Amino acid sequence: MRRGRKPETVAHRRARRDFTEEVLEKGGCWVQNVLSHTCFGPMDAMHHVDKSYLRQHARFTLRLDDAGVLACVWDPRNGSPGCRAGHDLYDSPFHPVSFELLPRSVFDFCDDYTCWSRLELLYPKDRVA
Repeated sequence: MRRGRKPETVAHRRARRDFTEEVLEKGGCWVQNVLSHTCFGPMDAMHHVDKSYLRQHARFTLRLDDAGVLACVWDPRNGSPGCRAGHDLYDSPFHPVSFELLPRSVFDFCDDYTCWSRLELLYPKDRVA
């Protein structure tokens, strides 16, 4: 038996699938708008505020039930499409993306789930893109 992660539930698979479909419908590689690179690989649905933080924040700070945690983690407002190369670049700890360049939907998401502190930690306002 595999250690670590719990088996994925049907609800989790559905939430992940819906997130991916809705984010990819936005079209294009969003990363190309903020980090110049050569697009390569399949398109991914990326998170701006990381899933691991959101799981903990939703469960222990916001005290959401399982359905609420899934809704928070897989909310498409917190996602943008990116090619695999762009996604890898964006997820690196050295991505120079400025707070001001994030999509407006991410700010709305942070308002609803009170996760501004994490967003500001990941994307400092004084960073130059």
